[in-house]
Amino acid sequence: MNVKTKIQAALLLCLTSYTLQAAPNAPDSKYLCILNPETCQGNQQPPPPPGKGFTNFIGITFVSIPAGSFYMGSRKQLEKDKVLPAEAWLGIEEEKLPSNIPLDPNVSDDELPLHPVTLSAFQMSAHEITVGQFKQFLRAIGTEAALKQGLLSEAFREYNIYGDNAPVTVVSWQDAQAFIAWLNQAKPSSDKHSYRLPTEAEWEYAARAGSQKIYGFADTDGQLGEYAWFTGNSGSQPHPVGQKKPNAWGLYDIQGNVWEWTCSNYTSAYEGKEQRCSENTSENKVLRGCAWLSSAGYCRLANRGSGTSSYRNDNYGFRLVAVSS
Repeated sequence: MNVKTKIQAALLLCLTSYTLQAAPNAPDSKYLCILNPETCQGNQQPPPPPGKGFTNFIGITFVSIPAGSFYMGSRKQLEKDKVLPAEAWLGIEEEKLPSNIPLDPNVSDDELPLHPVTLSAFQMSAHEITVGQFKQFLRAIGTEAALKQGLLSEAFREYNIYGDNAPVTVVSWQDAQAFIAWLNQAKPSSDKHSYRLPTEAEWEYAARAGSQKIYGFADTDGQLGEYAWFTGNSGSQPHPVGQKKPNAWGLYDIQGNVWEWTCSNYTSAYEGKEQRCSENTSENKVLRGCAWLSSAGYCRLANRGSGTSSYRNDNYGFRLVAVSS
């Protein structure tokens, strides 16, 4: 065997070894875990997100969201966007908006006005709260209390049949608050975080992950199926968390799978409530992110939904924020 042949053989051996080592983490292996858990030797959890973060005592993984500013909402095509007045054309009194914010042809009036928001750093759960994590709460409070509060209704049990790693659904805003109250009370003394729902502004900032594009990854929905479970690919049901691509800050299913409750009150136009939490249960709360039954347009990152605080739906869920207490 000459020197060239030996080098080729060595390279082939290295490539074969790398392929064999990489195979368990290949994209298809995640689906094998669902179909045949034994092939994954019990490891059915979604891959850990990139960047700094932590995993708390019931297995919720959080990623760090950096402090920063962004423009919240949508830019609507107004008359001045079509033909600029002479003074604006000359650069006098021109609109102070970054050039990278696109005009959105599908904008709703409740996404206006487009406005700057500045936020401090926080941590957000990499995945939507799962059935398995919610079960720990239900077991802790007991079957009798869960039934009394409507948390183990027939509808809840009917729609949460897709495994412990699927996002929990049929949970109201008030149910999410009950889960959070238990989590903050049950956490060990070593856990110095305080858990809550994100404000609407925190949600959109984290979902955008530094992007002002309409869908985050692009201004059109052509790649949506790579990031989200929606009506185009879901088969009319939710799916285990972490199966799609994360956004740039390591958040999975921030679009699709289930709508996510925020702690903010809904208003028909932005007036500051999107940056605050409210405990008032008589006002409608904001939902974000679209769901498995949503068409692509509802998955635009500026799109808003709302619901009464007690309403339970088979495509409503939530994720959490953690702040140092």
